[in-house]
Amino acid sequence: MRKIVISAICASLLLSIASACASNQGQAVQGGVESRAGQASGADVNENASLEYLRITDDLGREVVVKSKPERIVTLTPTFTSMLYETGGQAVGRVSFQSFLGDIPKGAEDAAEVGFNAQVNLEKVVSLKPDLVIGGVRLHDSMVEQLEANNIPIIVLNMTTYEDVKSKLQLFSKLSDDESKSEAVLQAMEERIIQLQSKLPAHSPKVVIIQVSTREVTLERDNSIAGGAAKLLNVDNLGASLDAMEGRPDKTPFSLEKIMEFDPDLILISTRGSIEDIEPRMKQDMEGHPAWSSLRAVKDGQVRFLPQQYFLTNPGVDYADAVEYIGKAVYPEVYGHAE
Repeated sequence: MRKIVISAICASLLLSIASACASNQGQAVQGGVESRAGQASGADVNENASLEYLRITDDLGREVVVKSKPERIVTLTPTFTSMLYETGGQAVGRVSFQSFLGDIPKGAEDAAEVGFNAQVNLEKVVSLKPDLVIGGVRLHDSMVEQLEANNIPIIVLNMTTYEDVKSKLQLFSKLSDDESKSEAVLQAMEERIIQLQSKLPAHSPKVVIIQVSTREVTLERDNSIAGGAAKLLNVDNLGASLDAMEGRPDKTPFSLEKIMEFDPDLILISTRGSIEDIEPRMKQDMEGHPAWSSLRAVKDGQVRFLPQQYFLTNPGVDYADAVEYIGKAVYPEVYGHAE
C-alpha cells in the first residue's frame, strides 16, 4: 500500500509542476583533446597532416577536421560562449543569454544571436557562414546532419562534470591558439576549489539532490552538475548509490521510498523550467503529504533550491562558484549561508 501511495504522490508532484510551467516557457581533439604534443585533455586532438589545424573527436564519437584556425565560430550554449572568450577566442554568433545564466562575456555583445540553447535558429546559423559550430550533447545532436550538408563543421561536446570543464577549456584554448589562457583559468579554479576543500569538516551530511522539470522528476548522481560539485565536498549523495537511467548516466529514477529510507539531512533541488512556478508547488506538496513531511530534512526546514545560474547548465568557468554554493548550502557553519 505504501508503494502505491508514494507513486501517487510522485505522479501528482510531476503533474502539478508540469501544469504550472507549461504556461512559461594539424592536431586532434576528443570532446577532450590530445594536444599538439599529444597530451590528453578532453576531446581527442591529434597532430596530423600539415593542411589540418585540428582533428577533433567530439563527445558523439565523430571525428571532425578543422582545416585552419577558426575565425567564424558560432557557440550554441552560454557556457561555451563564456569559455571561448575566457580562453582568448571570439564568436560571430551565439545563443542569447537569459538573465539568470549570468552576464554576456565582454566582447561578445555584438555577436549575432541565433536563438536560445534549446531553440537554435538553424537558418541564422548557416547565414553566418561559420567555419566551426560548437554545440552540446543532446541539445544539438539533431543539427549535425543539416550543418554537414551545408559543409559547416560542428563539434558536439558534453559539459556536465568538473573534468568536462577542464578538458573543454584546454580544447577552446587550442581553437584560439593560446594555451596559456586556459592554464591560468584552470590554475585559479583549482586553487579555489582546493581552498574550499581545506575547510571541510569531518562529517559528511546525507543529501538528496532532486532535479525537477516539466517532464520528469529524477535524482542526481555524482556525475551530474550538482552531484559533481557536491562530490568535491565529500557530500553523501543518495543518488551516487543508485543505478543510472539507461542512456543518462548522471541521473537515477526518482524514488520517494528510497528517500524515506535514506532520511537525508538536506534536500537540494535543481530545476529546469520556471523556478517561480516550481518552488511554491514543490513546497506545497512537501508540506501537504505525510510521506514528505515525515522526512527529517523537511521537518527541519532543510530544503534548498539551487540557482539556475550554476546548476541549470554546467557553469563552466564559474564552476568554483557552484562548488562554493554547495558548500554554503551543506556546511553553512563553515562557508556561511547561501543567499
